[in-house]
Amino acid sequence: MHTLLVTAHSGCLGTPPNSLTFAEAALEAGADFLEFDLRLSVQGTLVLSHDPVTAEDNSLLGLEEVWRWVSDRGGGFNLDVKELAVLAPLAKFLQGRAGRSVPTVITGCPISWMSDARRLFPGIPVLLNLEAGPGPQETSADWSGRVVAEARNAGAAGLNANHELVTPALADRARRALVPLFAWTVNCVPDLRRMIALGVSGITTDYPNRSHRILTGF
Repeated sequence: MHTLLVTAHSGCLGTPPNSLTFAEAALEAGADFLEFDLRLSVQGTLVLSHDPVTAEDNSLLGLEEVWRWVSDRGGGFNLDVKELAVLAPLAKFLQGRAGRSVPTVITGCPISWMSDARRLFPGIPVLLNLEAGPGPQETSADWSGRVVAEARNAGAAGLNANHELVTPALADRARRALVPLFAWTVNCVPDLRRMIALGVSGITTDYPNRSHRILTGF
């Protein structure tokens, strides 16, 4: 059976994004990793928010609180960095928890952030984010070769691509270069089956329970 890592998209199954309600539902649905969006509060602390934080907001959860809750229950973290300023305080946060092994991956990083990310997270997988397809003068094959080479040269642990960009050419090039390929946000059953057929290493989805049923047959 093809092994597929399943990340629960923040707010999966109709839950509030970046909440403990989301975390509980995702773990119950069998997700391997839970995606949390990271921003800095106006005080400079790490908070969970998809959108920029421009005013004090006491309703936002801090990373510390969620980290304790999820790690106590055996969950893994997909930390989706939404702004460059998050990298340094996140590195400090994770260094303070080095004694406790919790599966963690850093996502959301474009190529321009990768040098800083690899320096700050030497022991944590950082995926190169891929949102745009080939340029106007670029073939699919050339583009696939370029982005896979960028990931390898940048020291990325893999590519994290919009599922619409995951073509047979990209999957084949990534596989031959030993660059793990992850896809987001995969919600429809046909798209999920296509990702499995292409051999991606993992997906992010709003329906981790659906993914679990397809993968296991139950």
